[in-house]
Amino acid sequence: MISSINMKLTINEMVEALIYQISGMQNYAQMEALILNIPRAAAVHGLPVSECFSKLEIRIEKLSPRDLTSTRWSCFPILC
Repeated sequence: MISSINMKLTINEMVEALIYQISGMQNYAQMEALILNIPRAAAVHGLPVSECFSKLEIRIEKLSPRDLTSTRWSCFPILC
């Protein structure tokens, strides 16, 4: 998932890890599983869930559709 090592991530590090994972997803089921895991992952790292989602949304808005396949790109609006 987001981190298999027991270390604290900053919100920005977590968001970048999420973007990396999302960019490799192949379908909506994988995306749904990731979304459902975000609150748990944020808690593990002592991060506020709402701020994680807010920063993730901002980061997604800055992405270029040229960098992803159409299936992967279509997964991002699920988060926003």
